Amino acid sequence: MISHKRKCVFVHIPKCAGQSIESVFVIDAGLTWEDRAPLLLRPNANNRVGPPFLAHLTYSEYLKYWYISQDLMDSYYVFTVTRNPYTRIESIYRYAGYSNAMTFKRFVMEVVPQQVKPGSGAFYFYRPQIDFLVDSDGEIAVDEVFRLERLGEVLSAMNRLGIDVDALPHVNKTESKNFIKSMVRRYRLARRGHGAWSIAIDGEVRWDRESREMINELYRSDFDRLGYESIQ
Repeated sequence: MISHKRKCVFVHIPKCAGQSIESVFVIDAGLTWEDRAPLLLRPNANNRVGPPFLAHLTYSEYLKYWYISQDLMDSYYVFTVTRNPYTRIESIYRYAGYSNAMTFKRFVMEVVPQQVKPGSGAFYFYRPQIDFLVDSDGEIAVDEVFRLERLGEVLSAMNRLGIDVDALPHVNKTESKNFIKSMVRRYRLARRGHGAWSIAIDGEVRWDRESREMINELYRSDFDRLGYESIQ
């Protein structure tokens, strides 16, 4: 998101309270959520100029695709919010609807390793958080990194920008997508001559050693560079 009015860029990492922050800037600009495009918050059908939603441009992509010049980027306040990699994956599991389709462990062991690969359809959504924050040399380039675990600290930054706000709205709370919600939560399998039996998918998050090791491996750069502690 770019607010030329407030001379700032917000780098929105998926599932890190980004829409709550953006909604404040939408109101500040006198816009509605439906006509928020002037803040560079719009869908994108051309993968040659960014991800499917331009709200999720990385720091480097803002410059690479000429959404902002380097001089302007250097003069603007650039900030972001990060999240513990474990809870971010939990949130994606529920938000993308997989909690209604498979167990958490299967999601971690099968889905995440595929989607986190560059070139996958949802790479922009699953990619490591550090990817959003670095410049072409791999150095963290944003001015300030807030943590979702201490989200209230973002308010002071907004106040410094001249936005009078004392609380962030709770927007885009994690819930399953409608197309997945429509799937049945209980699959009934009939075995001829043996009656019927069912398998329940309860959508609960249950971490075990294998699941943690997988996330530790896939998001090692986030743990190492953003200061989150991995659990062995």
